Amino acid sequence: MPVALTQHVDRSQKSLLKGRTGYVHSWDWKDNPAPAKLFFAPAINPSSSPASPHATRYVKFEGAQWTLDGTTEPGLYPILPVKRTWKLDKNRKPSVLKVHRKQIPLVPAFAITAHASQGKTLPLGRTARRNHRPTGKSKGPDLLRKLRGEHIDWDAFREARWPKARCQGCLELKSLDLFAHAQWEKIRANLEATCLACQRKNKDGKRPRKRSFNAQTAALKSIECSSCKVTKIEEAFPRAQLAQKDAEKKRQCSACRRALSELTCTVCRTRKPAGEFAPSMCTMPDNALACLACQQQKKGKHNFYRTGWFYCKGCQQSFPEAAAGTATWQNCLNCSMRSTRQPGWQTCINRKCKKRFQGTQRGLCPDCAHRARPQMRWKKKQQ
Repeated sequence: MPVALTQHVDRSQKSLLKGRTGYVHSWDWKDNPAPAKLFFAPAINPSSSPASPHATRYVKFEGAQWTLDGTTEPGLYPILPVKRTWKLDKNRKPSVLKVHRKQIPLVPAFAITAHASQGKTLPLGRTARRNHRPTGKSKGPDLLRKLRGEHIDWDAFREARWPKARCQGCLELKSLDLFAHAQWEKIRANLEATCLACQRKNKDGKRPRKRSFNAQTAALKSIECSSCKVTKIEEAFPRAQLAQKDAEKKRQCSACRRALSELTCTVCRTRKPAGEFAPSMCTMPDNALACLACQQQKKGKHNFYRTGWFYCKGCQQSFPEAAAGTATWQNCLNCSMRSTRQPGWQTCINRKCKKRFQGTQRGLCPDCAHRARPQMRWKKKQQ
């Protein structure tokens, strides 16, 4: 049985300190001299029970090069019971409530936590995860790979928690908290953006250089990329990849989408280099891609009446109907994620109500319309 020491036993070169693990080799206890009585359960002497705290355990510590006198194996050490006394009312004078305990300083060591495993070398292990959610720190599987001696790409790990992008003003690679929210949405759509420091220069130093970003909350919403198999936060994915059908199996992060060298146009059925596609088009799902030649085939007002296409009011570009983010075909998948508009539904114009109701015309909801003119309803009843 694997056990671990709960306190320091020997501070010499044996290094039997708290947390040292070993295996129970044997134990000593005296025979029970009391005979069993009829019609009663046999009396058990605490000093004779194998689980008694008065018994002496011999623990075998592997890898030890020392041998005690009287033993035939190296690393065999007797663990004696220890008596401890503490006071519950230690702040009161005089203290009265005392607690005494006598126990062998050993605990089962079938498994260890991630914190207890730091600094140790384990040949093999397994992680047990239940309702596990990735956090911004190196714990769990990453720590286990480190203990096994496997290679960990720490740059990819930091990129998954704190994605970076290049500012078009200062041309520096900065993390997402150094960009405004609107500017980072452009980066998610594969467009050029400006950091807060460059915006501060243009606005006479009135803008902050860093925005608040809760990394722990973002880490709780981490998802896995289907291409690189790395768990990243949602801000590292294009909105179009998260809004597509079967996103759990098809979604790809922004880094993987930008790394693609060739894409297939769904209109002309031709595989072309990524440079022949619009920057925001590269973030769309594979079934909604269109090259620049097909996208700019008809310009001007014809974009509104083109069969199988729609014109996005957000980014002001024409897209195939597969890239529509709403049923009304007004926004693409990148621009419609923050929109709550639904066809056939209206919002009550009463500021104190603001209820949602089904209708074709904008106005008051049925409840507010019923209370709008009580005098007119009374006159109709009189007639």
